[in-house]
Amino acid sequence: MKVQFSVKMKPKYMYNFLISHIYKSFMGLFSILIGIASVCMAFYSYRSGTSAYILCYVVVAALALIYPPVMLWFRARQQVLMSPVFKKPSDYEINLEGVRVTQEEETAFAAWEELYRIRSTKMSVIVYIDKRKAMIWPKECIGSQYADLEKLIRDNMPSSKVKIR
Repeated sequence: MKVQFSVKMKPKYMYNFLISHIYKSFMGLFSILIGIASVCMAFYSYRSGTSAYILCYVVVAALALIYPPVMLWFRARQQVLMSPVFKKPSDYEINLEGVRVTQEEETAFAAWEELYRIRSTKMSVIVYIDKRKAMIWPKECIGSQYADLEKLIRDNMPSSKVKIR
């Protein structure tokens, strides 16, 4: 069994990856907690009548909850538009041996044992080669082959390294 598809990276795919990557880390969760705590403190300050603190808490909440996603969108857009790797589509072939990626004349192969982990988001399957490097496979590019891909992944990767839905 093999699954083949082509991916032309778009800013929305990269943004989805960056958001999921950041908000699954300690710092991402910590910024959400700081934002929520700041909103709660702003309401508390409003009820107690201290208007100077309200503004301070609202600014902190905005910096913690609004700024990161907006900046990640601009970063994703810039990364996709500026990187030569994303200017041309990448062709993927996933089989019992591993993952082969081809872009123009260049080809790379990773055996299943070499992959760090695989997880999915609402939009993509993310295949980590190590903690920082990943292949992003948008589900809309995989199309009707998603069930076959999921079976290949589950059959060839240890379940502790796979979190797909």
